[in-house]
Amino acid sequence: MKMLASDKTLAFDCLVIDEAHNLLDSGARAQLLAEAILISKKRNPTLLVRYLTPFLFSYESLQLRYTSSCLQGFVGNETLKMPKVFVWEDSHLLQYEQFFDCFYDCGEGYGDYLGLEFAKAMAKNIVYLNRPSSAESHARTLCANCGEVESKLVERFANDLAEVTHPDYFLIDCLKHGIAYHHGAMPEVVRRGVEYLFSEESKCRFLVTTSTLLEGVNLPATRMFLLDTRKGKGNLSPANFRNLIGRICRFGEVFGKTRNLDLLQPEVFVVRSEYMKSNANLKSFVRKTYEATKKHSDQVDNPALSRSSGGLLKERAVFEERLENFESGLVDGYSGRRVRTEVGSACARNNVTDFSIVDEEEGLTRELGVLNGAIEDVSQLVRVVAEVFLSKASDENLRRFSHEETINFYSMFLGWRIQNNPLSVMIAKFVGYWRQQIKSMSPKPAFVYVGSRWGEVAWDGKRPLWVNATKKSDKELVNLAIVRVHEEQEFVENNLLKYVDVLHDLGFVVDSLWKRLHYGTDDDSFIRLLRSGASHSLARLLVEKYRLESEQIGSQLVIPASIYSEMQSAGENILLLLEAKLFVEPHPGSHNVGE
Repeated sequence: MKMLASDKTLAFDCLVIDEAHNLLDSGARAQLLAEAILISKKRNPTLLVRYLTPFLFSYESLQLRYTSSCLQGFVGNETLKMPKVFVWEDSHLLQYEQFFDCFYDCGEGYGDYLGLEFAKAMAKNIVYLNRPSSAESHARTLCANCGEVESKLVERFANDLAEVTHPDYFLIDCLKHGIAYHHGAMPEVVRRGVEYLFSEESKCRFLVTTSTLLEGVNLPATRMFLLDTRKGKGNLSPANFRNLIGRICRFGEVFGKTRNLDLLQPEVFVVRSEYMKSNANLKSFVRKTYEATKKHSDQVDNPALSRSSGGLLKERAVFEERLENFESGLVDGYSGRRVRTEVGSACARNNVTDFSIVDEEEGLTRELGVLNGAIEDVSQLVRVVAEVFLSKASDENLRRFSHEETINFYSMFLGWRIQNNPLSVMIAKFVGYWRQQIKSMSPKPAFVYVGSRWGEVAWDGKRPLWVNATKKSDKELVNLAIVRVHEEQEFVENNLLKYVDVLHDLGFVVDSLWKRLHYGTDDDSFIRLLRSGASHSLARLLVEKYRLESEQIGSQLVIPASIYSEMQSAGENILLLLEAKLFVEPHPGSHNVGE
């Protein structure tokens, strides 16, 4: 969408939409994807769109409005693998028979769900939970009940992870006991490393994960435990459930390394635990999601899709207004509102959805009209974004910017960001900031904002979005800082920088500040590396130590195999080697980055 906005002549010949069932959702990401497809289709009427998904009950559910194209489907019915689903509750283990829709008592009793997990565990096990905090908590519980493992790879990985993050990271303790965890609040470089270690190290037996695993992550696991049946606020859908259990016993395991045909009947355990709602009905959940004779249908919540509910008329009107103001002529017979000002057009180009652009554009124009010259200072920039734009939003997470403390915090955080600090330094700065807050508030409790994933206290609202930092140990603060740095970076990139882009488009932000906020530098050759997908740490290493010349960076980053071999020989951090391997051409034959 950023490319389509920056170049009105840009058109594609083919789009491939992977995990296409996500297009059915009602969220902003699904709608943004629909917008990109529709705009691309308008610019090139002969555009080929290929939707790939193994979890859709009718391909016609993906039919978009506002286009005359009709979908054609190809369905491959895979019936080779037949999972066995068990339910454990009240100390009893039951097996579900999906063809007769009934449960059989297995005659096996387990005193608690930990006993069941350890008794039924295989060499590689996935444990599913809904919340990142639950995943970390359960991983630590498993860790406390497992002895340390002896492994040179685990030892090296733990040391390198400590260097990239912090020595007090709970994940390091867990890995030393053969336990890993994986969720969306972890830095991407860490998630990639966890996937590698779980795949390569036989002594890493348990991976505790959230729904991030639904996004096409392939791992060598052969058994699964669900300690919660939810995804977000609702239950896992039939498609989500089948997608999730499809993550174990991949055909590469069945017919490749293990050559064990028993894995064509993988075992999945739905387990009552402290992490799920007390009134959760596990039998009903299994029946609704896995009964063989039940006719399932897709739940279509995206207003951009033809089969979306008639109750989404208001959402559809909002979507059409946003679509037409980005690319006029997409909605036949459109008679709705259009932006009339340069400010409104800039907001539409940059995907501003936190308020009605048409309602607010004249007021925004007046408020921005009093600015005197282009902004060069981070603090002034955050204040302008807060007072001019975010004051119009209704979202509680954005309304925080009405408080001076929030403006001061993000001024400080963006100041760290433009310094291009590595992750370890950002974590240390976060912990230092919290310790300063604790000291300044003493003897009163110091409440710090951590968001809905980690919140424990509803300090100034109805939702628990805060924690009392005074009651946290230094190690707990470090681990909160690790996830909060990642989440704050995502919040800045997804929620704040679009307003910085609006101001930059209108000439209210100097170019060097805009570049440093986006990339942590205004060096164009360094920016070229970052825009090719490299992290700041890898880009810095390639430029400063391995002298990768800007001439070697074309439209995409390609790391010469000679440089990659040199990095391996030098024993570079394993997490950076894993990232660098993505850009090596020709692709190195060795799967083990340490070789």
